[in-house]
Amino acid sequence: MKYVNPEKLNVVVRELLAGLSPSDFADAEEYRLSKEISALQIGFGLFSYFLLRPDGEVISIDCLDSVKIERSRESYHLLRILAWGAERHPALTSLIPERPPEAEDCTLCGGSGTNVSIAGDGMSCAWCSGLRWTVED
Repeated sequence: MKYVNPEKLNVVVRELLAGLSPSDFADAEEYRLSKEISALQIGFGLFSYFLLRPDGEVISIDCLDSVKIERSRESYHLLRILAWGAERHPALTSLIPERPPEAEDCTLCGGSGTNVSIAGDGMSCAWCSGLRWTVED
Protein backbone atom coordinates (compact mmCIF):
# COMPACT_ATOMS: atom_id res chain seq x y z
CA MET A 1 0.00 0.00 0.00
CA LYS A 2 2.78 2.31 -0.95
CA TYR A 3 0.53 4.92 -2.59
CA VAL A 4 -2.60 4.86 -0.41
CA ASN A 5 -3.07 6.13 3.13
CA PRO A 6 -3.94 2.93 5.06
CA GLU A 7 -5.81 4.71 7.87
CA LYS A 8 -7.99 6.64 5.46
CA LEU A 9 -8.61 3.50 3.41
CA ASN A 10 -9.70 1.64 6.53
CA VAL A 11 -12.14 4.40 7.54
CA VAL A 12 -13.67 4.84 4.07
CA VAL A 13 -14.14 1.12 3.40
CA ARG A 14 -15.61 0.50 6.88
CA GLU A 15 -18.06 3.39 6.43
CA LEU A 16 -19.12 2.08 3.03
CA LEU A 17 -19.57 -1.44 4.40
CA ALA A 18 -21.69 -0.15 7.30
CA GLY A 19 -24.01 1.69 4.92
CA LEU A 20 -24.74 -1.22 2.58
CA SER A 21 -28.07 -2.99 2.28
CA PRO A 22 -28.87 -6.21 0.38
CA SER A 23 -30.23 -4.18 -2.54
CA ASP A 24 -26.76 -2.68 -3.11
CA PHE A 25 -25.41 -6.01 -4.33
CA ALA A 26 -25.53 -7.45 -7.83
CA ASP A 27 -26.77 -10.81 -6.58
CA ALA A 28 -27.18 -12.97 -3.49
CA GLU A 29 -23.72 -14.53 -3.89
CA GLU A 30 -21.97 -11.16 -3.96
CA TYR A 31 -23.89 -10.21 -0.81
CA ARG A 32 -22.96 -13.49 0.90
CA LEU A 33 -19.26 -13.16 0.03
CA SER A 34 -19.10 -9.55 1.18
CA LYS A 35 -20.64 -10.41 4.54
CA GLU A 36 -18.59 -13.59 5.00
CA ILE A 37 -15.20 -11.94 4.49
CA SER A 38 -16.13 -8.40 5.62
CA ALA A 39 -15.14 -6.88 2.30
CA LEU A 40 -16.61 -4.20 0.06
CA GLN A 41 -18.01 -5.44 -3.23
CA ILE A 42 -16.21 -3.86 -6.17
CA GLY A 43 -17.53 -5.74 -9.17
CA PHE A 44 -17.68 -8.84 -11.24
CA GLY A 45 -14.86 -9.61 -13.65
CA LEU A 46 -14.62 -12.25 -16.33
CA PHE A 47 -15.34 -15.11 -13.94
CA SER A 48 -14.66 -13.62 -10.52
CA TYR A 49 -16.09 -11.41 -7.83
CA PHE A 50 -13.71 -8.67 -6.69
CA LEU A 51 -13.83 -7.30 -3.18
CA LEU A 52 -11.78 -4.91 -1.04
CA ARG A 53 -11.08 -5.34 2.66
CA PRO A 54 -10.59 -2.32 4.93
CA ASP A 55 -6.92 -3.26 5.38
CA GLY A 56 -6.30 -2.88 1.62
CA GLU A 57 -6.36 -6.55 0.71
CA VAL A 58 -7.84 -7.15 -2.75
CA ILE A 59 -9.75 -10.41 -3.00
CA SER A 60 -10.81 -12.24 -6.14
CA ILE A 61 -13.19 -15.17 -5.78
CA ASP A 62 -13.95 -17.49 -8.69
CA CYS A 63 -17.70 -17.44 -9.34
CA LEU A 64 -17.72 -21.05 -10.54
CA ASP A 65 -15.62 -22.40 -7.69
CA SER A 66 -15.76 -20.22 -4.58
CA VAL A 67 -12.88 -22.25 -3.11
CA LYS A 68 -10.54 -20.53 -5.60
CA ILE A 69 -9.60 -17.33 -3.83
CA GLU A 70 -6.78 -14.98 -4.78
CA ARG A 71 -5.55 -12.36 -2.34
CA SER A 72 -3.24 -9.47 -3.06
CA ARG A 73 -1.64 -6.60 -1.23
CA GLU A 74 0.23 -5.37 -4.30
CA SER A 75 -0.09 -1.63 -4.90
CA TYR A 76 -1.01 -1.99 -8.55
CA HIS A 77 -3.93 -4.30 -7.66
CA LEU A 78 -5.18 -1.91 -5.00
CA LEU A 79 -4.95 1.13 -7.29
CA ARG A 80 -6.85 -0.63 -10.08
CA ILE A 81 -9.54 -1.81 -7.64
CA LEU A 82 -9.93 1.68 -6.18
CA ALA A 83 -10.37 3.19 -9.65
CA TRP A 84 -12.84 0.50 -10.70
CA GLY A 85 -14.66 0.59 -7.36
CA ALA A 86 -15.03 4.38 -7.50
CA GLU A 87 -17.53 3.88 -10.32
CA ARG A 88 -19.78 2.01 -7.89
CA HIS A 89 -18.69 3.70 -4.66
CA PRO A 90 -17.71 7.35 -5.39
CA ALA A 91 -16.24 7.74 -1.87
CA LEU A 92 -13.30 5.59 -3.03
CA THR A 93 -12.23 8.40 -5.37
CA SER A 94 -10.72 10.26 -2.42
CA LEU A 95 -8.29 7.36 -1.91
CA ILE A 96 -6.84 7.42 -5.42
CA PRO A 97 -3.46 9.18 -5.35
CA GLU A 98 -2.07 11.58 -7.89
CA ARG A 99 0.04 9.89 -10.53
CA PRO A 100 3.41 9.12 -8.92
CA PRO A 101 6.60 10.10 -10.79
CA GLU A 102 7.59 6.46 -11.32
CA ALA A 103 4.25 5.54 -12.93
CA GLU A 104 4.16 4.60 -16.59
CA ASP A 105 1.37 5.06 -19.12
CA CYS A 106 -0.85 1.99 -19.22
CA THR A 107 0.37 -0.23 -22.04
CA LEU A 108 -3.11 -1.56 -22.83
CA CYS A 109 -4.89 1.75 -23.37
CA GLY A 110 -1.82 3.85 -24.18
CA GLY A 111 -2.61 6.21 -21.32
CA SER A 112 -6.10 7.10 -22.54
CA GLY A 113 -7.90 5.33 -19.69
CA THR A 114 -10.38 3.76 -22.07
CA ASN A 115 -10.70 0.88 -24.47
CA VAL A 116 -13.21 0.56 -27.26
CA SER A 117 -15.78 -2.20 -26.77
CA ILE A 118 -17.02 -4.46 -29.53
CA ALA A 119 -20.05 -2.17 -29.84
CA GLY A 120 -17.71 0.78 -30.47
CA ASP A 121 -18.42 2.42 -27.11
CA GLY A 122 -15.61 3.66 -24.92
CA MET A 123 -15.25 1.89 -21.58
CA SER A 124 -12.74 2.03 -18.77
CA CYS A 125 -9.53 0.23 -19.59
CA ALA A 126 -9.53 -3.36 -18.36
CA TRP A 127 -5.94 -3.07 -17.14
CA CYS A 128 -5.71 0.33 -15.42
CA SER A 129 -9.45 0.78 -14.72
CA GLY A 130 -9.29 4.29 -16.12
CA LEU A 131 -6.28 5.55 -14.13
CA ARG A 132 -4.30 5.95 -17.38
CA TRP A 133 -1.12 4.80 -15.59
CA THR A 134 0.30 1.81 -13.80
CA VAL A 135 2.98 1.16 -11.20
CA GLU A 136 5.07 -1.87 -10.38
CA ASP A 137 5.68 -3.04 -6.82
